[in-house]
Amino acid sequence: MIAAACESVDEDATDFGTEAHLAALDASVASICGDRPLLLGAHSMGSTLALRWATRHPGRVRRIVCIGAPVWSSRREAVDALGATGPMARALLHDERVAKKLCKLSCAHRTLAGWAAATVAPRWPVPIARQASLHTWKAYEQTVHQQVLHEDWQILFEQLDRASVPVTLCWGSSDSIGDVDYAEQVASNLAGVEVRRIPGADHTLPAARPELVPALLERAGDGVLAESRPALRRLS
Repeated sequence: MIAAACESVDEDATDFGTEAHLAALDASVASICGDRPLLLGAHSMGSTLALRWATRHPGRVRRIVCIGAPVWSSRREAVDALGATGPMARALLHDERVAKKLCKLSCAHRTLAGWAAATVAPRWPVPIARQASLHTWKAYEQTVHQQVLHEDWQILFEQLDRASVPVTLCWGSSDSIGDVDYAEQVASNLAGVEVRRIPGADHTLPAARPELVPALLERAGDGVLAESRPALRRLS
């Protein structure tokens, strides 16, 4: 994902599909982490890649924490929900010609578009918000379609449950991304998958509450949930 992200502003790059992202993750993990066991923390559509990578390397993953994962029961549910999140997503889902023009305009004026993104999303730290324009149309379109508009969430969770890889799905109570009720329904039938809601938080949770991520990675899903609850309540 790191390498794929670096290519997201390369107009000549054409492949931003799942296999390209996973290959980039393989290369990055090998160069940075070697063969050490890993704790995986992911946000938003990065959750899809973290889960898929773990299904291929279950022996390498001790735990996964996904924050604000775009989990929906079907593509139709995802399209309906994402259509309400903003003009770019709405255009992509309902008229790709308009979305492509908007993306081209943003890419042609990335500095201005980055500052505009920081203005309309004040809850994100400015350096992060300004990166919203750092992509091409191919990067945006392929990533949204392949990492969000798919219907295999339950299959991913079941595969990781069978592989004994604990998964914690965490959403802020005000996060509009993902169907938490559906996630809870799926998790109720799987011993290794749990869902947590964080009061007063939204999709910016990792930036707004950075101390929560290591707390979840260190404590969630390891058989000592009763011990972790007081600490997590203090973070809530």
